[in-house]
Amino acid sequence: MGEPESADEKPSVGAYWSLIKNNHLWRILWIGEIINSTGGWFNYVATLQVIENLAGGSATGVSAYIIVRVMPFLIFFMPAGVVADRYERVTVLMWACVLDAVFVAMLPIVQRPQEVWLLYVLAFMQFTMSAFYEPAKRALTPLLVAPEDLHLATTLDSFAWSLMGAVGASLGGWFASRFGTAACFGLDACSYLAAALCAVQLKGKVPKYQGDPSTDDMRQDPSQALTVAPPPTKPALPDLESSMWDTGDTDGSRRLSISAAAPVPDAHGHRDSSMMHASSREEQLLQHAAESGQVLEGQEASQDGPQSRAASAKSRASAAASLAEPPAMGCLALVAHSLKDEIQALRDGCSYLSHGSNRDVIWLVMIKASGALVWMAADVLNVKFSEMQSMQLLGDQPFTLGLIFASVGFGCFLGPIVFNYFTPPRTHFLLRGVVGAYGLLFVGYLLMVLAPDIFLVLLSTAVRSCGSAVVWVYSTLLLQIRVPNHMLGRMMAVEMASFTIADSASGLFAGVAFDGFDFTVRGFSVVMVCLAAAVTGVWSLYAWRAWQRHQRVQAGGTYELAVTSDEGQHLLQETTSS
Repeated sequence: MGEPESADEKPSVGAYWSLIKNNHLWRILWIGEIINSTGGWFNYVATLQVIENLAGGSATGVSAYIIVRVMPFLIFFMPAGVVADRYERVTVLMWACVLDAVFVAMLPIVQRPQEVWLLYVLAFMQFTMSAFYEPAKRALTPLLVAPEDLHLATTLDSFAWSLMGAVGASLGGWFASRFGTAACFGLDACSYLAAALCAVQLKGKVPKYQGDPSTDDMRQDPSQALTVAPPPTKPALPDLESSMWDTGDTDGSRRLSISAAAPVPDAHGHRDSSMMHASSREEQLLQHAAESGQVLEGQEASQDGPQSRAASAKSRASAAASLAEPPAMGCLALVAHSLKDEIQALRDGCSYLSHGSNRDVIWLVMIKASGALVWMAADVLNVKFSEMQSMQLLGDQPFTLGLIFASVGFGCFLGPIVFNYFTPPRTHFLLRGVVGAYGLLFVGYLLMVLAPDIFLVLLSTAVRSCGSAVVWVYSTLLLQIRVPNHMLGRMMAVEMASFTIADSASGLFAGVAFDGFDFTVRGFSVVMVCLAAAVTGVWSLYAWRAWQRHQRVQAGGTYELAVTSDEGQHLLQETTSS
């Protein structure tokens, strides 16, 4: 997938409004996300209060809930990615929301300390559905939004979560304090049903992804189909990580293209894998026909001697029709066939990620995980701060916790707005934005160490959340730019799995630090300052090296284009004379 054209333009408020106003289908998806996020914040504040009341203020109990929330993203990351790529994504969203509503509606039955285990079970089931919802939603976005508007949609998607965090968390704390936690759970269940209704509105209206992945990164304009001669014989390609950088060719005057007359070799000199894939599918069809006693039209001719082009074409058309309409099979055979397809899809995803030309994708899927190491422990800190009498100047513990989470939402809303103004949606600029966002995490924790009262805690939380939101938005956008759509669901799922591991480790570390090693709030904040500094340093080094590669590519007049295929992205390289 190519980077957006006109990427040097700074997004304006009018650009965001234009996307919301003119893109009806994406607007429905976005409204559903707003409703969903609002209920989610009510649920989160209420659940933390229930755990505090029933588990006796244990930090380990809070950490366990954080781990239970994210663990389904690790356990089901590959099946969720396959489902997002192989089935209708709108249907996945709809059923995930409905089942989420069922599980959330059961949370009020947890009333006694000995029933806390049931809360964890229901939370696990709820977020299992979310593990399928998230990859499908994020992989659906590029099908609804033009490439040049993708960075706007990704940012607005973050706004839906963060703005509702600022509103929903503060209202959730007040609502739980006034009406009880059961009312919060009921409101969240209703929000899931409303989000499901939004998904129903998209049914049958989403543009279908055309099954030729070799042209996936050019879907925005069919007129830009590529048609050039095969590339000249060249030595081995340089470090393929640099393929993610733009070429500086913003006017579209130089374009590479693939000739249908000659297969283009990949980085290892292999034939175009899309041709190999088509050939293997035809061979599988012929084998299936032979096993079932069927004879495909044109097959007899191939047995007697050379067949004409017309007969060959007719045979291939018949094969394609048979593939499109598979023969009826029994229930067990259908299950086995479906399982075989899912396993093959998993293998394709692993093959794509392990290919040498996609090393940069491995780094990109680790951006959220690096951030989670730093920011997830903050949720345990937030609960601990809200329990301190010196911090309850504006209200009781639930209300104080709601205010802290409202600061989280405000920071998440503000961060992408500010960063987007200074950060064009190009890969190297986005990476530098990620480094700056990690720097804000460091500054936020540093302010938290110095906070004498709730007001500086709220400010430090907002600063830290600015950074975490930018990391979240830019990591998603980097993957949407870099990864072809037919692999996007699986890569998003891998990203969420790595995020989950880091998320769980951070939350568990916080719980053990407080309950096992008797850390104070200030002492643990100092530890997080050091961790944030280390993560910022690592990504600063990576972004600097990536920028150096980009500069060398531009200085050498080398232009690269990522071309998708069934087995991943291959690179064509054209070196122009100066």
